[in-house]
Amino acid sequence: MALAPHEQFVEAIKRSRSVAVVLPSAFTLDALAGGLAMARFIETYNKPAEIICAGFAAEPHLSFLPGIGKIKPDLVAPRHTVLSIPLPGGLHDLSHEVADGYLHIKITPSSGAVSAEGLRSAVGLWRHDLLIAICVREPKELGALLADHRAFFEETPIVNIDTHPANEHHGSINIVDLKAGATSELIATLIEAIDAKRMDADTATCLLSGIIGETKSFRSNSTSPRTLETAGRLVLRGARREEIVEALFRTRPVEALRLWGRVLARLKADREHKLVWSVLGRADFMHAGADETHLSDVIDELVSRAPDAEVVLLLHEHPQTEGVVRGIISAERGWNAMELGAKWQPTGSSKRARIETTGVPIGALEQELIGSIRQTVALNKNR
Repeated sequence: MALAPHEQFVEAIKRSRSVAVVLPSAFTLDALAGGLAMARFIETYNKPAEIICAGFAAEPHLSFLPGIGKIKPDLVAPRHTVLSIPLPGGLHDLSHEVADGYLHIKITPSSGAVSAEGLRSAVGLWRHDLLIAICVREPKELGALLADHRAFFEETPIVNIDTHPANEHHGSINIVDLKAGATSELIATLIEAIDAKRMDADTATCLLSGIIGETKSFRSNSTSPRTLETAGRLVLRGARREEIVEALFRTRPVEALRLWGRVLARLKADREHKLVWSVLGRADFMHAGADETHLSDVIDELVSRAPDAEVVLLLHEHPQTEGVVRGIISAERGWNAMELGAKWQPTGSSKRARIETTGVPIGALEQELIGSIRQTVALNKNR
């Protein structure tokens, strides 16, 4: 009898040497929290787990998430390098040091001398032999991680864990549940189905954070009775709900609040096309004392405050570089942010995409992008 997906998943972990948990470059809180929880779960099998997200930089208000400091912005040294040194008489002693950019190895054979003639070097196996993709609808959402390490991704088995209806089932093992309100909810039920005792309070806190973030504190249409039941079980398992709420909703840097005020002052809405957007100039960042690290906080707040909007857009001039305009497109309820911004070669995911232009005034980009989104929404209003 064929194994169920969660059983295949466990067997893959048990057979692995080392696991890489990968997240989309335009990560959401759901992806981030789910990845942290997944790494903790893998480590209960005494397997090393590395979390990687292209270009990742931790945002201050997410510092409460257990293990967030371990997330790496790139895959470092994906392959082992093997040095083969002939020692006919055996090894007596071995030591090494790193100096001046070199690895110096001191070898003392049991007898005779080491000969450089037979020394060989070779590229060994991939350092990780299993990939777990969290909230990755299609591989290109990994951004630079895929572009820089394509061979690794093509040769390494992938477990694909997601809830998006457009997921391409790109994994060797696909665990995709369209009914789950968040991927963190799916991961919680997956761990419970395997062995609930492997979930500690920190893992539960990560998963509850992801659920709260993805469902806008249980206010989104994706929230189901099952979502609420899962959240309740996580609290019973030690999830620190008050800590999550304090970090996500009650604590905001002053700079982000000032920037939020400027976003509200320029807020525009198109109710017919269920579209909300705002624009920030370089002077707005200067007067708020803010930078681009505060924008995720602002767009999250904008999305949560516009529950009827299906597309939310934030355009801004680059705070340090004149002539560069960037945009964040957030899409809900079946819309694909990457497709909405396709003309501008976006990066990110179907839920949140980023675009960048050079030499185009922000007003002109606003007019063209809003027009393009309106046209797409109008053509697909009966979807």
